[in-house]
Formats: sequence, C-alpha cells, structure tokens
Amino acid sequence: MTTARARAGSPGTATTCFSLAAAGRRKASNVERDAQVSLTVHDRVNPLRCLESRGTAAVTEDRGRMPAVALAERYEGPGAGEKYPEPPPEVVRVVGRITRQRLVGAIAD
Repeated sequence: MTTARARAGSPGTATTCFSLAAAGRRKASNVERDAQVSLTVHDRVNPLRCLESRGTAAVTEDRGRMPAVALAERYEGPGAGEKYPEPPPEVVRVVGRITRQRLVGAIAD
C-alpha cells in the first residue's frame, strides 16, 4: 500500500504493486504537491506482519520504462519487459522514488 496526502491534507492510502503511473494522475499530483509518503508491505501468509517505510518521494519521468521493464524481468524472467507496449506519446509515465526517513514494523505470530 502507498499513502500520499490528498488535497484536504489527510492521508490517502491505496493498495498498489509498485505505483507506476501517468503524469497528472491523482497519486502523482498528490506526491508532487506534498512529498510525504508511506509504503506498507504485508506478509502474504500472515497479514498481521507488515513493514512500513515513511519518508519523502520524488516523481520523475519514467524514461525508457526502465523500472517497469526491470520489475517484469525480475519477477517474470528475462525478456518479460519486452511484452509491455510503449504508451502512446501523449501519455507520460512517471515513477516515484521514496527516500526513507523512518521504518516501522509489526510482527504478530
């Protein structure tokens, strides 16, 4: 899950798989306006176990789809990134990079 502050200043959380988005979309706009974010990872086997990274994020253009291709090839194997088509020229893909300031975890067995 990722959290970014909405216009009203309250946090907005959404379940994501590494949030890669298009410029101008709500999450990217919220991060550009207020860089405070959190990223939470839950254990698939025991959802009471989680790790949260809090910090600031910077939104940059995803030139060459490098993060998307790297993720596809890491989890689906070599060459997997080639099957994802280039977005149309009017769609500018962006990626958020988080600089961690605090790490919080919960472990329940």
